[in-house]
Amino acid sequence: MVSYKRIVSEAKKLQNIPFCHRGSSTLGVDCSGFIRLVYNRAGISISPFGHNFYNPRWWQNDNGKEEFLNGLINEWKFEIVDEPYPGGLVAFRLYMRNGPVNHAGIILNNTNVIHARCGRRKRNNGSVIDDLELYISYQKNIAYYLKHIEVDYG
Repeated sequence: MVSYKRIVSEAKKLQNIPFCHRGSSTLGVDCSGFIRLVYNRAGISISPFGHNFYNPRWWQNDNGKEEFLNGLINEWKFEIVDEPYPGGLVAFRLYMRNGPVNHAGIILNNTNVIHARCGRRKRNNGSVIDDLELYISYQKNIAYYLKHIEVDYG
């Protein structure tokens, strides 16, 4: 078992990596690539998803299927929980309220999450820590909290 503290520590070490669509290295990351990078460095082997999420606007093209959430659960061994756990994930439904989960980040504490942010303001993109109490657009779009089966959250 890997301690949640190791996940949090590795995530903090990897702040300020630039955003790169399909990226999963210190040269650039997207949200799933950042999660993979952190967990792999912490000692939990996570391979790329089998489903191709990298078509433009895949969350609209898949007719609302929860492919990203299913990948987190079935391929990466996360489970949905009722409350946030440091070192676990928070999954969001951004862009479409009733659409599928299309973004996720690693929970650092009760209010902070580190994730690979992308957007119009390029200077703020990449792996950053955001306070969910300040970013209402993220806070109101939380879909699920998840924890990994190989992490000790005690």
